[in-house]
Amino acid sequence: MRSVFDSRMVGVRCRSLFSIFSVSIASMLAMVSCDTRVQKSESNPFAWKVTNPAWDAGSEEAFSAWIQNFGEKRLAGKCRTVEQCLRSPDANTLWDSRDNALRVYTDCADVPFVLRAYFSYKMGLPYALATVFGGRYTPGNHTSCRLVSTGSICDASRGLELDQSRNSNVNSLLAAVVGKVMSGYLRTSPSDESSDTFPIDVRPDTLRPGTVFYDPNGHVLTVFRVEPNGMIRLFDGHPDGSLTTKVFGEMFARGGGQQGGGFRNWRPLQQQGNQNLRPSNESLMANNYGYSATAQYLPSRAYPQGDYYKWVRARMSKGARIDPLREFDDKVKQFCVDIQDRVEAVDIAVRNGLNNRPHPSSLPPNIYGADGDWENYSTPSRDARLRASLRELFRFVVDMRKAVATGDSSVAFSGGVSEFNSELLSKWNNYDASESCAAHYKLSGGNAVRISLSMLVDRIYDLSFDTYHCPELRWGAKPGVGEYNAAACDVGQKMWWYRHEDTLRFEIDRGYGRSTPLGSGPRTPEPINVRAVLENTDSQL
Repeated sequence: MRSVFDSRMVGVRCRSLFSIFSVSIASMLAMVSCDTRVQKSESNPFAWKVTNPAWDAGSEEAFSAWIQNFGEKRLAGKCRTVEQCLRSPDANTLWDSRDNALRVYTDCADVPFVLRAYFSYKMGLPYALATVFGGRYTPGNHTSCRLVSTGSICDASRGLELDQSRNSNVNSLLAAVVGKVMSGYLRTSPSDESSDTFPIDVRPDTLRPGTVFYDPNGHVLTVFRVEPNGMIRLFDGHPDGSLTTKVFGEMFARGGGQQGGGFRNWRPLQQQGNQNLRPSNESLMANNYGYSATAQYLPSRAYPQGDYYKWVRARMSKGARIDPLREFDDKVKQFCVDIQDRVEAVDIAVRNGLNNRPHPSSLPPNIYGADGDWENYSTPSRDARLRASLRELFRFVVDMRKAVATGDSSVAFSGGVSEFNSELLSKWNNYDASESCAAHYKLSGGNAVRISLSMLVDRIYDLSFDTYHCPELRWGAKPGVGEYNAAACDVGQKMWWYRHEDTLRFEIDRGYGRSTPLGSGPRTPEPINVRAVLENTDSQL
């Protein structure tokens, strides 16, 4: 990969209403002008001097290695938030003693931007942040260069010289990033040349640790490992500040080009004098950075088997055969990780007493994109992804069983269907007995209860996402089922809300761009019970 900064480099100009500016605390907080010249004074105390003026192949490789280690340590449970991981010498290979005082709280969209800013700070690399005109779910978001507070116009390519001698407070830098970023910052057209990230053609040389995935339903993830079989592992943040790991699959929507969805890489910056230059899209293509305005936005029928997710997997697999037993293990383990993440999320809501508060008179207009206590403590998005993950596992079992039956050479299994099904059922029973796949929670009366993997799958459409419900309803124990406690759960109008939220619980594919009133969603739930399909060896579901 050659340097992207050649004769094709452009100082991209502004086109609309807000600003693109270098992340200096003075420029972010004062918001005076993004055409700011060098000011070596106390007015800009938290900037740093760029000692490595260009992001190139070497710095991108170093960033990928740093992100991979960061993600691996989160996967291993060495830390659970961005702050904890950055303060850990084990997870953060750039750690020094000053990081003991680091304070940063990140939601989902903040995570990749904060990590890119921190790495730039530590490595003396340029960093700039584009302000985006538009919201979290609005169509046609775009970067721009007019500051709302002053109305002044700026050149999008301009930035501040960053003074290394005044690097006393990285907290302020990261807080400034958190204060500006939202998921809509990735919701830009592929043709936008002022954006911080750009859509890629999915290839082993472009999709790597540090690549961002934007689900236009409002979720942002960061790739930290790509396995030889094409499996992609990512981490993501949540409103409660937690950091979790995921395996890429159909639980995440790709959206279309105008929504900016899919895998995106960081636009490599170069500082020249007091300017941060951004490469044009043409330059990214000419220098093999993998830019593509179309590769991820084709109609579904244009991909092999009509499936974007299988296309991504095939592009990244390097021709490796599918080991269905190992993949079954990986998918079940990921599902179990998601269960434990939900345990923690529900526990946080219960510890804060949300279940003891009266139920509001209405739901948010869209249950997946709200604010306040609902955004912080309810779990509609998390639960929909849990159902999507189970659906993907269900489909995998069905597809692999058919592949084994037909002798598909891409599948590495030498036995027949009966042996295949027996192997998977044995594995499932082992996970069912495992504590790592069980949900442990406290009943309203304080006693602990264990929900096994199979019990949870049986209840998957009964789990309440509503933070105002009792713990029993949150874990699917409804009247007549299991540990349900009417005295704690049937209070006020709460059971009325639970019953009328049933079709919302049946939903797997979330919709952020529309309202989600009571009664919306499927009338009946889709069959996704993995245990049931394994026990029915004749099933061709």
